[in-house]
Amino acid sequence: MSKSLRTTIVCVLVGLMASSGAGCGSSGSSSHAVAHVGKVAITTAQIDHWMHTLIGGDYFELSHGHIIPEGVVSLPPDYPRCESTLQATSDNAPVKTPLNREQLSRKCREIYQALKLQATHFLVNAAWLAEIDRDLGITASDQEVAKLFKEFKAREFPSAADQKRFFTEHRINMVDELTVLRLDVLKQKNGKLLGEENKAKVQNLLREEQKWNARTSCQLGYVVEHCKEYTKSPTQIAVAASVLMEQIAALARGRCTYPAACGKQ
Repeated sequence: MSKSLRTTIVCVLVGLMASSGAGCGSSGSSSHAVAHVGKVAITTAQIDHWMHTLIGGDYFELSHGHIIPEGVVSLPPDYPRCESTLQATSDNAPVKTPLNREQLSRKCREIYQALKLQATHFLVNAAWLAEIDRDLGITASDQEVAKLFKEFKAREFPSAADQKRFFTEHRINMVDELTVLRLDVLKQKNGKLLGEENKAKVQNLLREEQKWNARTSCQLGYVVEHCKEYTKSPTQIAVAASVLMEQIAALARGRCTYPAACGKQ
């Protein structure tokens, strides 16, 4: 995954890392909830936000410095706007990539579906992991998150100007970054737990995973890994978002740097 995937929905993770999942993730309107991890709800508003932040960072990196134009993805989808946006992007590229209306329409539908499921998967996985770690007594302190952010900042945006530019280009903000770094701390601790090769601890972790798989439910169209409805059916698996993003980013560059991804554009 690219570094842009270090962004996410603030309210979900803040609620999950707190005590009982009573943050904005679980208090949203049930009519807009499309997945539940125990009592924590994943809403369409949260998925929409994550779709925008995810595509923003990936597009910037894959297009080699182009900021994602407005209108490529949204929930619910606005395909006419997406098609017009991609057409304008292609028209303004140094080398034009001829795409007819049917091709643009197909690309917009594919990227919408892929990003919707990728965003859903990230949020469901974040909630699922947080619930498991809470049961296991695994936490991420503010000090640990701050330390990780300091390391990331030194590597990616050492100055204030660099930080502002990075956040603008990748469509993220400080709270997004800190909440995902908190999730990274939890993932690191889980990795160490598995690395201990303690059979009892590993078995306990596996039991927790199975328990929370059974407590995770997702509506049709939002079924991803960890949902109890997940069957790994081809109809439930999105087209690889990375391939689609490469194809769309190629419109802005006027060329494709990964021919395998763009071969069927």
